[in-house]
Amino acid sequence: MPRPGVVLLLCGVFVSAVGPAADVPKPPPFQDENMITHGPILGRLSSDGIGVWARTLRPGPFTVLYGTARDQLDQSSEAVVTTRDHDNTGWVHITGLQPNTEYFYEVKNPESTGRSGRGGSFRTLPDADSMKDAELNPKGLFNFSFEFACGNNQNPRHGIGPALPTFATMLREIKDDVHFAILNGDWLYEVRRDYSPQQWAAQQGIADDEVPEILKIAPTLTGVWENYKFFLDQGENLSHWHREVPSYFTYDDHECLNDIWGTGSIGLRDRRAVFRDIGVQAWYDYLGWSNPVPFSSPVHFGRGTFQAGSDVLTDDSTDFTQMKWSDYNNLHVHWGLPNAGVNDN
Repeated sequence: MPRPGVVLLLCGVFVSAVGPAADVPKPPPFQDENMITHGPILGRLSSDGIGVWARTLRPGPFTVLYGTARDQLDQSSEAVVTTRDHDNTGWVHITGLQPNTEYFYEVKNPESTGRSGRGGSFRTLPDADSMKDAELNPKGLFNFSFEFACGNNQNPRHGIGPALPTFATMLREIKDDVHFAILNGDWLYEVRRDYSPQQWAAQQGIADDEVPEILKIAPTLTGVWENYKFFLDQGENLSHWHREVPSYFTYDDHECLNDIWGTGSIGLRDRRAVFRDIGVQAWYDYLGWSNPVPFSSPVHFGRGTFQAGSDVLTDDSTDFTQMKWSDYNNLHVHWGLPNAGVNDN
């Protein structure tokens, strides 16, 4: 006959001694190690230079390692420091390169001993001096080729989705045949445009009142920043393309707001029209840096006041005498509502 089982409960008594709180060192405040979160993106290609863009998790420096052999990145760029007022984005302009030469590169956090693995390759443009031949080519003429397109709609309802297989095809079949690409607008389409400065501050690990001044004036800028990050995050083929093929960019309506119109029309009161400069600022932060421009003035944001009966705009934070007025042609009054950059059609 089976004997009944016996269950034993073993109880122990643990005694610990606790010293005074002052004897216990406080742990340092938690801070994520800085790292590259997005990029690289190649641009600003020339016969002796290249631009390399990246975004960091927190404000801080990054550099670019590069060389003419994939396993020997024996040169390093100067560091560039990213800042929150540009969503921790920045770009390095490497010059002094050899024409018509393939280079390999990788972006790096100089505060880290490891490698980021974020890199690729590119070829500089030829130049006349390196192509001259006294008998066969005395003028130093040369050929170059580029890819040209418009539109990267990843949104499943209105596009092919985030896979964007054309970029996979181009990477496989034409990457080594083109020197650069031109994206003629609509790099992104509106999504997550309601991402608020409060959400952005939480992402950055800072208090709401620590956001940069530009977000206090143009708070809907965070939604466009988030739009770019979202497209880079889910568009794997697109991101890979930009690591390997330098690009120049124009902006169209979707960089700002779908079917935007009348942005230069005096007196027009339209939500889409006055969102232009917010969209363009984000475009410069993420893509527009690649294009050489004939002017040096940035988009100017400010908070101004009018007195009743006066046509004089006052902004105590701006010295208007220091602005180069030939670079400016419009004054936009922002819509100011949280949905200012949201596409509703």
